[in-house]
Order: sequence, then C-alpha cells, then structure tokens
Amino acid sequence: MGRLGAPLGTFLEIEGIRETSGKVGDRTLRVDRVDGKDLATPLWIDLENITLPKDERCVVRGFESGKWIGVPQDIERREQLPPRQAPWQFYKYFVVTSVKSPAALAAQIGPKVQ
Repeated sequence: MGRLGAPLGTFLEIEGIRETSGKVGDRTLRVDRVDGKDLATPLWIDLENITLPKDERCVVRGFESGKWIGVPQDIERREQLPPRQAPWQFYKYFVVTSVKSPAALAAQIGPKVQ
C-alpha cells in the first residue's frame, strides 16, 4: 500500500504545494487532495521526475512507486561499514505522467498538459 492510500502502481491525481520546511528538496509535494478528495491531514511525497515551483498549486497525475534505500543492518555488521544516514527502508515516491497545472510544469515531462 502506498502513502497516498492506494496500492503502488495505481493511477492517481494529486494536488498540493511544494513543501519548503525541514530537510526537503524541490521535488517534495505537500499533498492535500488525492483524486479530488481532501485529506484529513496533508502528507508529503517526493516526485521522481519533476522539480516543483515555489508557492504555486500543483495538480499532477501518475502513480506511486518505491525502492529500497540504505544498507541492510546485516551487511553493515558483516562488512563493518559505518551506519548510513538513511536506514535500510522502503522509500515511496510519485512518478508524474501528466500535469494539469501549472502549465509551465508540464514542459519537464513532455506535452501532456490537460
């Protein structure tokens, strides 16, 4: 199950504004709507393939995916590696396949403005 409430790989439309507080980059969206429904509590998710503008509402479509990041503890122990900043975990992110708004954002992924 993804962070956005649907199984990984499910087509979703998400809406929000770029998150700027804390240790986040220019690809972190503070999501407050999923498929037209308001979330009780906004959440953040990193977008895999676009860079977000500041202070502009973004509406994008695509799917949530994920990958393993970090190094397993057993490997750290056996190879006597120092602990990593990111612990071994499954990291979930969003792959944008089209952009509804802002229109300028669509140029990053191609001509799929709708």
